[in-house]
Amino acid sequence: MVLSFSATAFAGNEGTTGGRGYAVDFDRDNPEYMDASDAKKLVTDLGKDMKAMYYAIAADEAVFGTAKGIYDFTDSLAKDLLKDVDKLDAKVWNPSTGMYEDVTIYQEDLISNVRKGFNHIIGNEIANYLNDRVDSFVNGDNRIQPDKYIKVFNKAVNEALTSNKAQKNIQALIYGLAAINLQKSVNDRADDLYDDIVEWDHWKEFYWTSHYDEELEKVIADQVDDPDGAYATTWLPTAPWNNTVLVPTGSWAAAADSATAGDMLIGLFN
Repeated sequence: MVLSFSATAFAGNEGTTGGRGYAVDFDRDNPEYMDASDAKKLVTDLGKDMKAMYYAIAADEAVFGTAKGIYDFTDSLAKDLLKDVDKLDAKVWNPSTGMYEDVTIYQEDLISNVRKGFNHIIGNEIANYLNDRVDSFVNGDNRIQPDKYIKVFNKAVNEALTSNKAQKNIQALIYGLAAINLQKSVNDRADDLYDDIVEWDHWKEFYWTSHYDEELEKVIADQVDDPDGAYATTWLPTAPWNNTVLVPTGSWAAAADSATAGDMLIGLFN
């Protein structure tokens, strides 16, 4: 079959050109392309936004991971320090009654108190370091720049855990807890020693008893069972006015030097 086309087939007002078109005096503006310069700026801004989001989640994950790491460290430290301590009898201030009350704190709670105390102190050190350096990780609108924040945070953690100041403070708390534990042990031994001296009944033959009171038990009996340990002012080194060679345990001094550790142990930092 042979097809034949004629130019006149497309002539006329109708045909394949369709309907008439008219120009309008307004543009579609919702939505439409923005200017190229604006689009270029938006690409730059969105790149910064994506970088900020990446750094923000990285910073948040780092902070959480660090907190868990510190927790594991302090929890292990508390368990090791208190592994041989079954309980602690202490006097704790009750603000509701305005009085000190006798309480017994058992090992599980002692470990919890010490861990929480360490975490509280370390947490405060990190927060204080950050607070002092806020200007270094915020922009002119006081918005946090996560990439700069995480650098300062890492320095804060190092300062709180590995600096000379941190090491000495952690060491001091460890020694404080050890001193409290040793104080109880030494006081128990002093109690036993006192009982042995009284039972022996030949102490006064050496004239080491107080010159104004020949019976040793009358000099120290009223304080020998003091749970806080009163030997620092009871069994004094030899001197003309007391004539005793029993050396003080220094328990009062230890209690004073261990005050922060003691507060942590009974849960005041929780």
